[in-house]
Amino acid sequence: MRLLYLDETEAPAVTERTAQLPLRDGETCTRCGAPEVAFTGTGCDLRQAVSVTPAAGEPAVLTTVTAVQTVPEREEGRRPSLVMRRLAADETLWDAAKQYRTDEELIRAVNQLTEGEVPDKMLLIPRMRP
Repeated sequence: MRLLYLDETEAPAVTERTAQLPLRDGETCTRCGAPEVAFTGTGCDLRQAVSVTPAAGEPAVLTTVTAVQTVPEREEGRRPSLVMRRLAADETLWDAAKQYRTDEELIRAVNQLTEGEVPDKMLLIPRMRP
C-alpha cells in the first residue's frame, strides 16, 4: 500500500508498506474495495479487506438418505421370544437387532459382549415385548 499525506510542515509525503498473506498452493487472494484509512493522534491505521479463495479439494463422497418407504406392520401372530443365531460375515449387531425388533445393548448384555466386540459365536437374541 502506498499512502500520500501531508506531514507536520504541510509538505507532501509518501509512505509505503507491504504485508504478506501466507497462502497454500492453489489459494488466491483478491482485494475487496478501497482501503480504509483512520487517522490517530500519532499516525494512522490502514486497513484493506481481502477475499481468500481456497484451493479446490478432493471431492468427498457423502452417504445420504434419498428416499424412505413406510412398511406396514406385520400381523403379530406367534413368534418366538428368544432367537439363537450367528451373524453373517457382513452383518452387524445392529442389523440383527433391527431384524428382530430388539435393542443392540440388550443383545450385548445377554451375551456378555463388550462395546465394539465382534461376536463370532451363536447369539441369544431376546425380543422386546410390546
